[in-house]
Amino acid sequence: MRIDRNFLVRAILLACIALSDLRAENIPPEKLNDALKIPEKSIQKTRDYSDAKLIVNDEYFIQCLRSILDDTTLSDEEKIYGFYLLQKKIGWAFCGTAYIPSRKNYFMVFNGYVGVYAKTRKKLEPMNYDVASFCRIAQKNLSTNSVLSANAIFLASMLNPKASQKDLRELLDYKSVQSAQVPDIMNHYLCLASIFTIGDQVERLGRNLELISSEEAKEDIICILHVYQDQEAWEPIKRFMSTVTDSHYGTALETAFFALMRRMQKEEFQLMIDDLILRSVDSWKKGTLIKLMNNEIPYYSSGSKPDQNFIKVWDSFNITIYDDAYLISYKGHFKEVIRRKPVVSSAEPEKK
Repeated sequence: MRIDRNFLVRAILLACIALSDLRAENIPPEKLNDALKIPEKSIQKTRDYSDAKLIVNDEYFIQCLRSILDDTTLSDEEKIYGFYLLQKKIGWAFCGTAYIPSRKNYFMVFNGYVGVYAKTRKKLEPMNYDVASFCRIAQKNLSTNSVLSANAIFLASMLNPKASQKDLRELLDYKSVQSAQVPDIMNHYLCLASIFTIGDQVERLGRNLELISSEEAKEDIICILHVYQDQEAWEPIKRFMSTVTDSHYGTALETAFFALMRRMQKEEFQLMIDDLILRSVDSWKKGTLIKLMNNEIPYYSSGSKPDQNFIKVWDSFNITIYDDAYLISYKGHFKEVIRRKPVVSSAEPEKK
C-alpha cells in the first residue's frame, strides 16, 4: 500500500492548525533570529507593498519590482532580497515548501508561476537591464546562500535571458546544483529561470530529472519541461514515467501524468499509458496509472478534499508549526520563516 508523504504532511498540518487555536502559541522571537537574515534596506523598501488586495494584482507586483530595480540607493544584493520579499508577500517565495490552494495541485500552481513571471518578463524587457552583477552574485553565493544565489539567477534570467544564459547553463549542471547550500531551493529557481530561454536548457534539465533524488525537485523539472512546445522536451518526462520503479516517486508520477496529458494528443497519450500499464511489473505503479486513467485520483492534490488548502513540503526539509508562522529548516544550516495563510495570486496555468 502506497502512503502519500504529502498526504500525511497535510493531515498533520491540519491537525496542528486545529490545536494551535487552543495553544495560541506564536513563534518565539529567538526563532525569528535564527531565520534568514534580510538586509534592513530591503525590508524597508518593501514594507509599503503590504496591501493584500493590491499585491496579488500582477500589474501592481510588476510595478513594485520595477520600483525596487530602479532604486539607486539599493545595492544589487538588496534588490535581489527585495524581489524575494515580494514573493513572500504572495506566498511564492520558495524555501522548501509550496502553498497549494484548494482545488489545485502543484502542477497547476507551478503553471501559475509561469504565467505571471512570463508576463513580468515581457513588461520589464524595455528596461534592458544590466544583469552582470546579478549573475556574479548567483555564482559567488552558490554554496553559502541559496536564497540569494537562486533568486539572483532567476531575476537575471527574467530581466535579460540572453545576457544570463551562460551562467544559467553553468548553474544547471547537476554537480553545480548539488553543491548549492540547499540544492532543492537552487533547483526550483533554476527551473523557473529556464522559462525565458525556451528549449536551450532541455538537455541539462533532462539529465537532472534522472539524477536528482528529491521527489519534489523532480516535479519542478517535470513542470518546466512541460512548458516547452518542442516534443523533445517531453521525452525526459516519458522516460521518467517508463523507468520509475520506486513508490517513493508516486506523486512525481502523477505530476508527469498530468503534464503529458495536457501536452500530448489524446490518442497518443492513451496508447502510451496503456502500454505502461501493460508492461509495468510494479503493482503500485500499475495501480496508480489505472486510477489516474479512471479519474479515481483527483487532479487537485493526490486524493485530498477539494476545499482544503495545504502546504507541500520538500524532501529533507522540516517544518515547525506555530499559530502565526511556519519555521522551515534544512539539515541544521538553513532556516526561514513563512507566515500562515499567505495571499496567493489567482493566476491560472498559462494556456498554450
